Amino acid sequence: MKNLFYCILLLVSANLNSQTTNDSFSEADFKKTKQLIDHFGSVLKKYYPETSTEKVYQKYLSDLLLRKVNPQIIKEETSIDLFASFRQSSTFEKIWSNKLKGKKTIYRINYKGSYFDYLIKNIPNKKVRESFEFFKKEESLDLSPYILVASLQTELTEKDYNTQSVQMAIAMMFYYDIILQYSTN
Repeated sequence: MKNLFYCILLLVSANLNSQTTNDSFSEADFKKTKQLIDHFGSVLKKYYPETSTEKVYQKYLSDLLLRKVNPQIIKEETSIDLFASFRQSSTFEKIWSNKLKGKKTIYRINYKGSYFDYLIKNIPNKKVRESFEFFKKEESLDLSPYILVASLQTELTEKDYNTQSVQMAIAMMFYYDIILQYSTN
């Protein structure tokens, strides 16, 4: 009887571990997003040719906050096509959640998902991590992403903008999310 109990316990824990692994934001997920991040970097250079590579993400956030982003940046055909392909991946589901509102599906960044946990774990700036943790905790309040843009704009240092996790956050949450909203309307 004791052996049966241990056998069941082992099977249950193995099953839970495999579910956790499948739901976590893995290296393979990072590689899938890396292509989008790299493409976004080239789009930024196209629209901000006079801005140094180190400052293009900062300039984009600043323009986004001031609502001065060139609308053509969202209509970049290559970005839309690349993102349409990405939407078919399981990684997409780790970043965005959806719900049906009437007859329409609404997509939102999943602040409680493994992608957001990955960002919190990997963003080097403590104050930015705290902002992300606040968004995660207060997801039900339906806070505007512009609050997070303002927080990033205020708290990120020039050095922070050059980290992959910050570039990933900006690309996915404030570029591809806008493309997603634009393409589903």
